[in-house]
Amino acid sequence: MTIYTVHAPRRVGAPEADPLALAFIKEGFNWPALVFPVIWLIFRRMWLVLVLYLAGAVILAAANRSLSEFSVGAVSVGFWFLFALEANDLRRWTLGRAGWRLVGIAEGRNLVEAERRYFSRLLAGEPLAPGEAPAVEPPPRTPPAFSAETGTPVVGLFPQGQS
Repeated sequence: MTIYTVHAPRRVGAPEADPLALAFIKEGFNWPALVFPVIWLIFRRMWLVLVLYLAGAVILAAANRSLSEFSVGAVSVGFWFLFALEANDLRRWTLGRAGWRLVGIAEGRNLVEAERRYFSRLLAGEPLAPGEAPAVEPPPRTPPAFSAETGTPVVGLFPQGQS
């Protein structure tokens, strides 16, 4: 199963107010960011990250003149894979800077299934994000049992010690 974080813009009061405004961001590797990083950044409107990415590319191009081709190629491939690995986290960071907030977490085999599960839980009144109070209070915990012989808490199924 893939985990998605659900983000809402600051103008939306409750997540159910405008479900089309929500952004579902997948956890993990981002293939489009690996293959087309600049186009992906422009499409997602991540301008600050784009500037930083281009600065990193310029630094790698400048290093090409003083280092061997193999070492610069290895560093470039590592840079691309690291960027694709962190691309979704950078998108979350960009949304957070723009005032978006985390409103829930969903899981599914794909985006459609994760959206279905998220909205069905939303309509059922279940908690959607970590730290939210559940709709129904859990039963109170029972205190631990004490041994009649020693007065110490019982651990396990057998209160007597082995002799």
